[in-house]
Amino acid sequence: MAGFVSLTEFDFAVRLPTHTVTVKPGQPVTVPIMVEQIKGSTRRPINLTASDWQSMGLTATVVPPTVDSGTMAQLNVVVPPGTPPGSYLFTVR
Repeated sequence: MAGFVSLTEFDFAVRLPTHTVTVKPGQPVTVPIMVEQIKGSTRRPINLTASDWQSMGLTATVVPPTVDSGTMAQLNVVVPPGTPPGSYLFTVR
């Protein structure tokens, strides 16, 4: 679980249902992201980004990039043909 520690009256957590996904080169994969409100009485917009491996040709995007707490987003990863086998770490922030 990734989380954000805030010193304000609002706090949230980012949860993914799985931490490992296997995909074949040439195929995309989509992983749902849940943004849960931990503390605070009002929903606030939260900006999400994903690190990626552009040097290897892999790309990762979060759609939509801004969500309210208590809603869902998707991590979309594109693995082009010819991608070398291996493990690639993506970080959602």
